[in-house]
Amino acid sequence: DYTLNTKKPVYDMFTVSERKSQDMDTELPQISPVYGIKVVYLTFDDGPDSENTPQILNILKQNQVKSSFFVIGALAEKYPEILKQTFNAGHAIGNHFYNHTYKELYTSPESYLAQLSHTAEIY
Repeated sequence: DYTLNTKKPVYDMFTVSERKSQDMDTELPQISPVYGIKVVYLTFDDGPDSENTPQILNILKQNQVKSSFFVIGALAEKYPEILKQTFNAGHAIGNHFYNHTYKELYTSPESYLAQLSHTAEIY
């Protein structure tokens, strides 16, 4: 169940396959845009990384800031503990493809979707 009135980001601890196997929703909830409030979204791409991500997490913690981390599947496989630490710290995790190799990623719509699906199964 999604709670949208808590002013907290919506996170999911299940992979797409786990959600499907348990007949859970696989669609995002409808969220109405908020007008009149200025908001800044902080995002990081192309991680996790063993050197930079822990430093970033430490700075964010010190400043009580939450962020979104868009991860590459191959790096999520390589550094699963850093990804878990990121999630457990309350940051959002987003999908930034499996390997980000343009020659593979953009060869076809099927290739594009396959990389998204592969990465979604990792985290």
